[in-house]
Amino acid sequence: MKKFILLALIVSAPTMAATTGTLLLKGVVPQILDITVTPTALATTLPLQTTQNQAQVATVATKWNAINGARVTVSSANGGQLRHATITTSVVPYTLHAPAAGTFSLATPQQFDAPIAGPQNASQPLNINYTGVPLENLVEGNYSDTITFTISAL
Repeated sequence: MKKFILLALIVSAPTMAATTGTLLLKGVVPQILDITVTPTALATTLPLQTTQNQAQVATVATKWNAINGARVTVSSANGGQLRHATITTSVVPYTLHAPAAGTFSLATPQQFDAPIAGPQNASQPLNINYTGVPLENLVEGNYSDTITFTISAL
């Protein structure tokens, strides 16, 4: 009989109804940092004997969604010089120009900050400037430099 009374109390006890409920929805957006450098035909056929002023050698496209913006670092393997493959004293110094950065030398790495919160998507030309050198003043052979572009979050 005791079991029956206890069971009756449990079954007949009123249940508490909730008056509100919550649901937490979340999503995660990963950080995007992307840089693409697309060379022009001139980039690999520079006429070193002919002065170049704002001659386009590439297009640089950047994408980011970093909350504080992005930084692009540009560095040169040869310190801003087109250097002969084996005779390292035979060089043609140059500068670069991009609309967002102006004209700059690569004697040391350069950093350009874009403190604009993402998402951002930009593309701009990269131009080269140098004074032509008469061919008789240059050692025959290949002259080159490798420029590295790196994008990072601010």
